[in-house]
Amino acid sequence: MRHIGTRPIETERLTLRRATVDDAQDAYDRWTSDPRVSRFMRWTPHKDVAETRELLQKWAAEYEQPDRYHWFIARKEDDRPIGSIAIILTLPGDELAELGYCLGHAYWGQGYAAEAARAVLRYGLLDVGINRIEAYHALANPASGAVMRKAGMIREGMARQKYKSVAGFEDCGLYAIIRDDLLKGDK
Repeated sequence: MRHIGTRPIETERLTLRRATVDDAQDAYDRWTSDPRVSRFMRWTPHKDVAETRELLQKWAAEYEQPDRYHWFIARKEDDRPIGSIAIILTLPGDELAELGYCLGHAYWGQGYAAEAARAVLRYGLLDVGINRIEAYHALANPASGAVMRKAGMIREGMARQKYKSVAGFEDCGLYAIIRDDLLKGDK
């Protein structure tokens, strides 16, 4: 693997870029304070912008770690963040990572999450050299599974009570993509 850090990625409509503390108000207004966004997440809605700012300071420090890749999803038209997406290496020796994302409610259903996920999966598999990237979604949140499918991931099964969200333990669909899947698709 080649740990090259979180570099900007451009797609047709989006710029995926590092978060900065200056983005705290936009992030708070657009998704970190929204219970609809955090419903299937492990975090509760932020109580104030200071909580979001603290998270972004943590991410800024993590950009120095080779196994953390966090991006803000921003529309090219204004470069203001509408969500976040990350690849976290879970088993570096196995070249295994997990994909996670969230998007502000106003931006759901417009293809932004799948567009960002496709770009980040390519980056992780081809540029960083990760072999396998997995993602889980709560079965009660089938839209997230649709994002994974649209991004090129393959459903592999179900994990009972895989993680504890704000609402409780979630049964989850498991999706994954391996480097060979992507290379076959490029031929």
